[in-house]
This record gives sequence, structure tokens and C-alpha cells, in this order.
Amino acid sequence: MPYLLKDISVLYADAVTANGTALFASDVANYDSEITARLRRAGLVIAGKSDTPEMGLAPSTEPCLFGPTRNPWKLSHSAGGSSGGAAAAVATGMLPMVHGTDGGGSIAFRRQPAASSA
Repeated sequence: MPYLLKDISVLYADAVTANGTALFASDVANYDSEITARLRRAGLVIAGKSDTPEMGLAPSTEPCLFGPTRNPWKLSHSAGGSSGGAAAAVATGMLPMVHGTDGGGSIAFRRQPAASSA
């Protein structure tokens, strides 16, 4: 099954982990993070990385490096943050599931969810 990794701190060998910022735009991992290795052992095929705000700190996914991720159902709205890229990928049907994290409320109900329409 194809799968996207969130572009925050999760390493995927031979791929850039930019953390949404130009500061790390050329950081190519030379190994897989443990979570990446486990996902691959489980049969998932890593298809790429999903967009995230710079360092995952903003409430909307609009990094200067890759540009904004919009709510695919209403392009004038944000996809939320910091798992906004992940939410948009699932909402469009690009993939059935993706990697998201909730360090500050990006996927949890009632805080700043990636499914936000703000």
C-alpha cells in the first residue's frame, strides 16, 4: 500500500527531510528512522513526504519552501497544520492513509485539526 511520511523529523533513506523549511532543504537522510523501517516491514510503500509548516510550528500548512496546502474541498480555506499535507492527501483520495503526528494539536479533535476549515 502506498504511504506518505510527514516531512517532520521522520527520515527516509535517500530522501530530503526539510521539516518544511529552506534551512534543511538539502538534508538527505542516509538511513530510515525506526518508524519508517517498521512501516516498510509492515508492507507499506513510501511514496514521498507530505507538506507541513516550517518546523511544524504554524496552525496552517503554508511553508515558504513548498507553498501552501489548501483544503481540497474549499481552496480558499487552510488544510490546517501541522499535518495539513497529510489531511489534504487523504481528503483528495490520493492515498487511503498517511503519516500524521500530534505534537501540538494538528490531528486531534477540537484543537487545530488538519481537517480544519479555518
